[in-house]
Amino acid sequence: MNILFMGTPDFATATLNSLANKHNIVGVVTQTDKIRGRGNKIIQSNVALAAAELGLKVYKPESLAYEDFGEVVNQSKPDIIVVVAYGRILPKWLLEHPPMGAINLHASILPHLRGAAPIQRAIINGDTKTGVTVQKMAEQLDSGDVLACKTLDILPTDTSQTLFDKLKIIGAKCVEEVLDNWQNITPVPQDESKATYAKMLSKAEAYIDLSHPAAQVERHIRGFNPNPVAKFNLFGEDAKVYEARQINATDSTAEDINNPLTFKCGDGNYIHFSLVQMPGKRAMSDEELLRGRQNKK
Repeated sequence: MNILFMGTPDFATATLNSLANKHNIVGVVTQTDKIRGRGNKIIQSNVALAAAELGLKVYKPESLAYEDFGEVVNQSKPDIIVVVAYGRILPKWLLEHPPMGAINLHASILPHLRGAAPIQRAIINGDTKTGVTVQKMAEQLDSGDVLACKTLDILPTDTSQTLFDKLKIIGAKCVEEVLDNWQNITPVPQDESKATYAKMLSKAEAYIDLSHPAAQVERHIRGFNPNPVAKFNLFGEDAKVYEARQINATDSTAEDINNPLTFKCGDGNYIHFSLVQMPGKRAMSDEELLRGRQNKK
């Protein structure tokens, strides 16, 4: 099968590697390079780097309009387009160009959590299950007919990173199975009445709100780990909080309550920050951070 692959972050690399082992990847489309840091360093996407290792042809178009990108697609002659977290809306002409159309891997069980941040929002919202969906792409965001799903339990210890790592592997397998069984799959329309959305996380939203219940604060911290990381004004500075644990009010001790890294939440229970990074410092455990502050006195 001739596949035009479109993706950008590390989440997409597992699927690209899997498909390259069984199919002919006629091209890899990814976001343009970014310039970051004081030295204006050029940063390629994870997919661009993975494609280069596989010896695949890489395209980084500024525009997907037919007049700008149509010739590339015409020359590559894909049977199907496979999209995994590309980061742009595909125009109608591109969705309809290949004989088999275009499919997309999404990191939730659609129609739940359509949008940019389904992994993070699943944790923040307190969902107990998530998964991946392969859908036939449509013009409206994440609204296409479902071709296959795989579910996964969300563990109480899962962060966005651990869930990300598990779902990208499951997702790659799901896409592979869809293509292997293409002729036998009956697309299933999504129930629009059950659609929910997962908007992108913002840095402003990262700040911890202690008026919320302790369980919600703890999920917030896990959902924002590793990026953009939950923040809290600690010792007069904006600190990053990577890990925390809940302490029920009925189980709390005087030692818990008087700990400088333990805070009362809106439901009367407590949250204790266990892995914190102060500005200009590396991330430290609660004990190491407090010991260092004691030594400065």
